[in-house]
Amino acid sequence: MSRLRLVLPALAAAVLAVPALASCTASSSANTGPGTVDRASTGSTASARASSAGVDEVTALVKDRFGAVTKGDRTAWLAALAPDVGDAARTTQGRIFDRMRAMGVTDLRVVSIAVPGPPSATTSATPMSAAATSTTATSTAAASTAATSTTPTSTAATSTAATSTTAANDIRARLTATYRLGGFDTSPRTFVVDLALEADPRASNGATGAGPTPRLRSWDPAERLQPWDLAGLRVRRTADALLLVVGPQARLDELDRHVRAAARNVSAVWGRSEPSVWVAPGTDDDAARLLGRTAAAMTRVAAVTDGPLEPGESAGADRIVVAPTPWSGLSGVGRDVVLTHELTHASVRATTTRSVPDWLAEGFAELVAYRTVTLPERQVVAPALDLVRTQGLPTALPTDAAFDPATGRLEAAYGLALLAVRELADRKGMPGLVRLYREAAGGLPAPTASLGDPEAVTDLALERAGTDRATLVRQWRSRIASLTAQ
Repeated sequence: MSRLRLVLPALAAAVLAVPALASCTASSSANTGPGTVDRASTGSTASARASSAGVDEVTALVKDRFGAVTKGDRTAWLAALAPDVGDAARTTQGRIFDRMRAMGVTDLRVVSIAVPGPPSATTSATPMSAAATSTTATSTAAASTAATSTTPTSTAATSTAATSTTAANDIRARLTATYRLGGFDTSPRTFVVDLALEADPRASNGATGAGPTPRLRSWDPAERLQPWDLAGLRVRRTADALLLVVGPQARLDELDRHVRAAARNVSAVWGRSEPSVWVAPGTDDDAARLLGRTAAAMTRVAAVTDGPLEPGESAGADRIVVAPTPWSGLSGVGRDVVLTHELTHASVRATTTRSVPDWLAEGFAELVAYRTVTLPERQVVAPALDLVRTQGLPTALPTDAAFDPATGRLEAAYGLALLAVRELADRKGMPGLVRLYREAAGGLPAPTASLGDPEAVTDLALERAGTDRATLVRQWRSRIASLTAQ
């Protein structure tokens, strides 16, 4: 099942010089699994290629490359390239190695390798489940914040290929692998690479009977870019954040300031801000490719939190990706709001094990993000109040379906969610709200019948907090009525 959660609270730019912005979506969708994926190649040609470089030989080459990253052996990394690969391609591959090392890439593991050919030749390593689902949280900037310039050219290496051409007898393979970022990831992330290889007859191992050792002609991201694919990447590692930024030093410094502010905001409410990984590519297109999305799907999206999530487990490898064009349209306060909202989601995901209803998840992230912004509540939730004036007071808290972008009422849904959570905070205090959230998100034992039903578990948490849904809805409706009368 796929869910998209957005928040688009309108701020009064004329009052506080804060442009209208959106804070976050969270999306849960089926992740591309680590199973074997074959590149199309049929008939006797495919069979011949498969016999030239079987899965075992390609796997050995890849493992050697992964070992080179772990040991910091740049020479061994480049030794896998075909003899006739040009200097430019070797330089590109060398820089990928340098970025992986600077990022702290570790625990590289082969999940599967597929080589075209008959079924017997298309075997793979035993798949392991790196992620059953992928949950994203997206920050968006409203239309008034979007820059009018055209999308810049991608700053990712246009190809991580060892060479731009391939020979007629090249072997195609697809690698699925996992990695972690040392000091930050507690669970693996999956990546997929398309390989083009040639068999090097000079490296045939006649003594062992093994086939010819293949050599790489290309090494290209197959489904998503990874941060190490971004040309011009700058890396900064602190105790609590890993910043991966394309662009001048000033851009890295600026993001660092906002990340630190977001961490303080989250810690003040949640108790602590979890270590976080931030990726700021040079173009919106690269941001989309890092997330496996199209550029069109990223329109007005300022930041996205993305990572694998296993049912019943905490998130352990989230990335917060910043899209440059919408980001550039935000004021300083707006940037703090967006990053605080994202980091709230990332910190909650890293320390809880159960989903909560969207109204609670998004309302809570908004509450944290706007906690220090001195703006009248009626202005923060203006779209929600506009909807109420035309359709009347809502009779129930927003359902998850209300956060579907197809409704065209995302701003209203997030404003209504924020008001519900603020009402809880006002009645129970911030510590009480946090305790309620933690219980709903995994800290509260729930009857088997309620498992898998976030609303039912949240009702149990509300009762433990000394209230119930009917009372909350009544108080929430009163708050909305008061605001609409102003």
